[in-house]
Amino acid sequence: MKEKTFSLHSRFTGGGNMPTYNVYVKADSLNDDQKQRAAQAITRAHSDSTGAPEFYVQVIFHEILDSNRYVGGYRFNRHMWIRGDVRVGRTAEQRREWMLKMIKNVSESINRDINSIWIDLCGIEPESILKYGQVFPPAGQEKEWLESLPDGAKEIINDLIDGKGNSN
Repeated sequence: MKEKTFSLHSRFTGGGNMPTYNVYVKADSLNDDQKQRAAQAITRAHSDSTGAPEFYVQVIFHEILDSNRYVGGYRFNRHMWIRGDVRVGRTAEQRREWMLKMIKNVSESINRDINSIWIDLCGIEPESILKYGQVFPPAGQEKEWLESLPDGAKEIINDLIDGKGNSN
């Protein structure tokens, strides 16, 4: 295996989260290409809004049968719900702008009515986040945390940066 120098300093702009976005949609309403474009739109909105590297962002799609989703006690499965579990520490205005950017990006990327996309950002304390076998640091200590990761974790991150996330 070719040895790589692990340095995210040039890509890391600080203040990043390590979020997971769960996207709930009607079963078979998005094809693989649309999922890819929506995931990229969510990733870009997160990275642009927080300064976090794109490899931090995880997007998971959940396809929901009509018989399994209810709103107000009635079947309702016409919307896309994006729930982002993100680290706390943003102002209300920052979160507002972040969500507006995300909804615009997603809507445009898959040609979906903006009124049918719902977004919830749910805050998590950093000490409640564990990635690569390490508890996530407080804000401002991400660079040191990344550099202290074991070599195996750094290899995984480099693969993500290089677009090789599916390789073993």
